[in-house]
Amino acid sequence: MPIETIKCQECGSADVTEFKAGSYVCGHCEAIFKHVVPAAAGGGCEIDGCGVPAVGRCSSCSRRFCATHQAHYTVERWVDGKMIDVLSTATYNDRCSPCHGDQLARERARKQAAKARARAPYKAAHARWEAAVRQWEIEAKAALMAVPDPIERFMCACRYGVTHLAKVPQPSD
Repeated sequence: MPIETIKCQECGSADVTEFKAGSYVCGHCEAIFKHVVPAAAGGGCEIDGCGVPAVGRCSSCSRRFCATHQAHYTVERWVDGKMIDVLSTATYNDRCSPCHGDQLARERARKQAAKARARAPYKAAHARWEAAVRQWEIEAKAALMAVPDPIERFMCACRYGVTHLAKVPQPSD
C-alpha cells in the first residue's frame, strides 16, 4: 500500500503535523483537521456500501467483507423454547453474511421438503382413516335411526355407546 501524503484541507499545504491519532494541524494556516482514509482507497467492505476496511473476500460472490459482515456460526443452548446461553461462536474466513444467510435458507428449505416427503405416506393413511371414520359414523347413524321407537333408540345409544352404534340390533317384526 503506497504511503499517502496528507495535505491540509483548508490551504492544501503538505506541512502538517499529527498531534493526536488521526488529527492534524497545518503548519501554514494553523487549521486543525481530521484525516480519514477514503473507503474506496483501501479496498473496503463491498456489502451494503459499508466501506469499512475489509478482512476477507467471499468465495461465493467474490465481494470484500468487513468483520461485521463476516459470516459466523453460533451454537446456542435452548431449554423450553428459550435460549439460555451461547456455547460457541465461529467465523467463516471465506464467506460473507448475506451469502451464508442464503445458504442457510436453501438448507432449511431442503430439509423441510425432505420432511414433507417423509410425512406424505402418513398423511395419506390418515386421510383414508378419516374417510373410514366418516363412513362408519354415517352407517352408525343410519342404523340407529332405523330403530322406530325414540325411547328404544335412546336406550340403544346408551347401551352400545358411540363406538358400537353400527352393531345396534334391528327390531324384529
